[in-house]
Amino acid sequence: MKKMNMALAALTILSSSAFAEPAKQFMVPGSDKHDFGIECRLDNKITFYVDKNHPNNKYRVARNIYFTEVSSGKVAISYLHGFINADEEATYLSAPDERCETFRI
Repeated sequence: MKKMNMALAALTILSSSAFAEPAKQFMVPGSDKHDFGIECRLDNKITFYVDKNHPNNKYRVARNIYFTEVSSGKVAISYLHGFINADEEATYLSAPDERCETFRI
């Protein structure tokens, strides 16, 4: 009986997640054609950034930037990054109160 209840609970979870609303996602307009920067702030302090002045050469430019709402105010930012060519994939997960913006470089 326990095994049957656990199996039923697992099926309920799987079936309810199959009908969950899909995550809202959007691509930053123009980030597929131009170099962009990203800046995230929490309590007015920079927590993450991609910019032409970044000390790590791999985080100088970003392209193909996608924002996806995850949960509880968190946003996943998927992007390509690099020095001259943005060709390395990465994802940054923001904190609930963190604000992230993009800008064309």
